[in-house]
Amino acid sequence: NTEKIINDPKISKKENKNYILEINKNLDFCIICCSNIKSSSKHCKACNRCTDIFDHHCSWLNNCIGKVNYTFFVIYLISNLITSLFSLVIGLVYSILVIKLNKDELEKKREEHQFDKDKIYSIMTICFSVLDSVIIFNMGYLLIVHWWLKCKGLTTYDYIVQNEEKLKESQANKES
Repeated sequence: NTEKIINDPKISKKENKNYILEINKNLDFCIICCSNIKSSSKHCKACNRCTDIFDHHCSWLNNCIGKVNYTFFVIYLISNLITSLFSLVIGLVYSILVIKLNKDELEKKREEHQFDKDKIYSIMTICFSVLDSVIIFNMGYLLIVHWWLKCKGLTTYDYIVQNEEKLKESQANKES
């Protein structure tokens, strides 16, 4: 019923908004989207759309994280963590095997001019291991923060707004 009225060219947009607001008093209205939204929704400037149970806009995924895709976001974090852990373990095993090569094998490889390749591979492995460690730390941190927010019953957006309000209050108390 509401969709027919919105698409009716005989009725102005202003009348549409008033009619929709009267029918759906339990819903909020987004002036930017010109649509009804749930009170838990928020309009994202980056995506230019409203997201139900808005958590945050993820610049890495270039998408809003909310009710529909929050579980997939957590799975994405977990899969990145597992992939980086696997890569780190493989790199460490490779490094340990290279270090444990006995002197005879190293001498033989030097004679065959393969030593330089092993040295380059070891340096690359160390670089990737450092990168993996950074990714593991960040993904682990994000997972812990999101788990903590879920336990508190907060979204990332709610947490940020709450902290900004506390900061304003403390600044106002300092001024007075």
